[in-house]
Amino acid sequence: MDQFKVFIVGNSLYSTGIDRILANSGDVTVIGVAPTLLAALTMLKSLAPDVIIVASILEEETIHTVGAFITMHSHIPILRTDLGTNKIQLITSQYLCASSFDLLEVMATLQENIVRGRTL
Repeated sequence: MDQFKVFIVGNSLYSTGIDRILANSGDVTVIGVAPTLLAALTMLKSLAPDVIIVASILEEETIHTVGAFITMHSHIPILRTDLGTNKIQLITSQYLCASSFDLLEVMATLQENIVRGRTL
């Protein structure tokens, strides 16, 4: 089985702990670490992670940086972890259909999935 490639964004003892836990798991390879999303943008140009873990508070980043990050790496899921809670947020970006009929269908599916607690 191939190693699961992870890139970590964070600059704290928390992100260092995540890095060490994943590095010792045997199934995961941490292919890079950046202190901020802005720094990660440059590094990710030459890397191909399967997932990006954000182990820092996103509020420290500007909306522009977060938007650019998601736009440039829309195919990579982002897991935002929170030290203060027991939650992990999955952030994804998907390109969908362009016609108005398809847009209405996608919106209906999205609403249905939200009610059921699922994503597209």
